[in-house]
Amino acid sequence: MNRHQLASMYRLEYNNVSDARIRTQLRKRGLPDTPEEFQRNREFLDKVKSGEFQYHQDDITLIGSAGQLAADLIEYFTARAWWVYDTPPILLTCDEPVIPVSGHGPARAIRGGLATAGVVLHPLSPSRLLVVFHPLLRPLGPPVLDHHETIDINREILANTHRWAFDQPKRRFAEKMPVPPLPPKTLLPEGPLQWDGEGDLYRYTKQTRWASCPNPPWWPVERWWNRLPRDTFPLPPIEIAGTPLK
Repeated sequence: MNRHQLASMYRLEYNNVSDARIRTQLRKRGLPDTPEEFQRNREFLDKVKSGEFQYHQDDITLIGSAGQLAADLIEYFTARAWWVYDTPPILLTCDEPVIPVSGHGPARAIRGGLATAGVVLHPLSPSRLLVVFHPLLRPLGPPVLDHHETIDINREILANTHRWAFDQPKRRFAEKMPVPPLPPKTLLPEGPLQWDGEGDLYRYTKQTRWASCPNPPWWPVERWWNRLPRDTFPLPPIEIAGTPLK
């Protein structure tokens, strides 16, 4: 969970805290239920609600969280098929080179998750591309991309860029393929959602650059998906990653 999600989670959890709940929490924590202590907590919650207060993890905690997340993702990647594709020597890379491509439904505006994406791309060199396929996908054709398919992949790489794209010296391919700007709000909370547990459940979705594009391009390398209907993808139900709020 990144800083933006943590801040959003705190706003959701403390959005409508009543005065009675504040006093109950003060008593549970052994704090004095005085007007001064009550007002201090009320002002703090108001700052959380308005966004004036932001929760920040220190770098060591963030690194530890990233390590735990990587361990949790191992099971998703070990079940996938790993292919290295040869491409014409025009492949780009960027500052966000691990690129999940959903491949299911029309939701180009929403970034796919690493667990459920049809493919996960990672450029290895100007002429080599790692493609990690979902277990339910069976890619057609040899592990070679032609010029047009590589251009499709370059478009995905540029669309996944946060700020920087990297091209070979003397090439200006990245400048010749414009993509929409990043949306002003990349993370969107959705909920509360219905579920069988306690509390409220929220899902966070990340918008892509295609969110502002009325006619986004089709998923790259059509032969990866052509055994499937264009409006569906027979994946298992998507697990909702949310935060139970008390």
